[in-house]
Amino acid sequence: MPSRVVAGRMVVTAVAAAAVAIAVPAAVSEPGGNAGSAPTQSSTAAPWGRTLHEASNDNFAADHSFAPGALGFDLAEVTSPADLGHLPPGVKALVWLGRCDGATPAFADTVRPYLHSPKVFGYYLLDEPDPNGRWKRMCPAAHLAAESDYLHRHDPGRKTFFLMMNLGMAARPDYTNRGDSYTPGNTHIDLVGIDPYPCRSELHGCDLSQIPTFVRAATSIGWPLSALVPVYQAFGGGRWRDDEGAPWLLPTPDQAASMLTLWQRLVPHPAFDQVYSWGSQRDDVALSAAPAALQAVFAQHNAQGHDSKDRAAAAGARSGPGSGAQWAWAPTTPAARSTRRRSVRSRRSVR
Repeated sequence: MPSRVVAGRMVVTAVAAAAVAIAVPAAVSEPGGNAGSAPTQSSTAAPWGRTLHEASNDNFAADHSFAPGALGFDLAEVTSPADLGHLPPGVKALVWLGRCDGATPAFADTVRPYLHSPKVFGYYLLDEPDPNGRWKRMCPAAHLAAESDYLHRHDPGRKTFFLMMNLGMAARPDYTNRGDSYTPGNTHIDLVGIDPYPCRSELHGCDLSQIPTFVRAATSIGWPLSALVPVYQAFGGGRWRDDEGAPWLLPTPDQAASMLTLWQRLVPHPAFDQVYSWGSQRDDVALSAAPAALQAVFAQHNAQGHDSKDRAAAAGARSGPGSGAQWAWAPTTPAARSTRRRSVRSRRSVR
C-alpha cells in the first residue's frame, strides 16, 4: 500500500488544550440491500433494544467468579461449557469458537453443549480472519457462512459474530484486499466487530477521527449500522505495536469518555459493545489492571440505562460543556505513513 500524507488529525490529549466543540462527523450512510441470505436489519434502531457489554479475555477468576461483572459487564466470553455454570444471574454468554473450518463434524461436536441454552446470547466465530491469506491463514467466507448457517439452523435466535480485520492502514482503513472481503451476503453473520484503536504513542494522544473512517469502511461494503459492534480500546503498552511500529497508549479517563461518546453517536443502538481488553495478552496494561478512574468510566458507561435509546441520550448530554474531555487538532505538518499493515490482535494465541 502506498504511503499517504495525513494532516489535521483530531487528537484528544491528556494535557490542557483550548476547548473546542466536539466535531461530530457527518452521518454514516447506510448501504443498500444486501444480497444472499444474510440477515436484514433496520438502519435506525436495532431490534434488540438492550445493549449488552463484553470485555474480552480472562473473564473468569481462579475461583470461577465472573471478574468483569464488577464493572457492570453483562456479556461473558465463554470458552468452555463449564463456564456456563459460573455465569451470575443477568449475565449472558458469548461463546468463543475460533475455527473457520466450516460446518464439520468437529464443529458440530464443539457447539453441541451450548445449543438451546438460555444463557447463550451468541457465538463468536473468529477474530480478524483473512479473506485471501495475505496476512495469515486464509479463512474463506464460505466457511464462515457454513458455520453461521449451522448455528442459525440448530440454535435459532442466537446471534453470530466475528471481528473484522482492517486490511488497510489505521489512517485509511479498508476491509477489502485484492477484491476479497467479508460481507453480510457472503458470511451470513449477524454482527461484526469494528476495532479502531485510536490512542497511540506516536500521536501522544488519541486520533478519534479513525473511528468514523472505520465505520464508513464497514458500511461501504454492505454492513448496516445495526450490525456493527463497537470495540473500545482499553489497553496500552506491552509488546503490541501499531502500524507505525510504536506501542499503543492506554487511554486516560477523559480520552476514554470522549471515545465512548463518539461511538455512541455513530452507532447508538448496538446489540452489544466490546472492550479490548479485560485481561493482558502481551504484557500490556488492560482494563483489569487499569487505574480506578479509567475503570470507573467504563462502569458508568455500562450503567447508563438498560435501553440503548437511553444510553444514546446520555451520550449526548455528557458531551456538553463541562464534560471534561479536551479536544485539540494535531499540527498540520505532513506525517508520512508506513506501508506496514496495522498489527493484528492475536488475542486467542494463548489458548
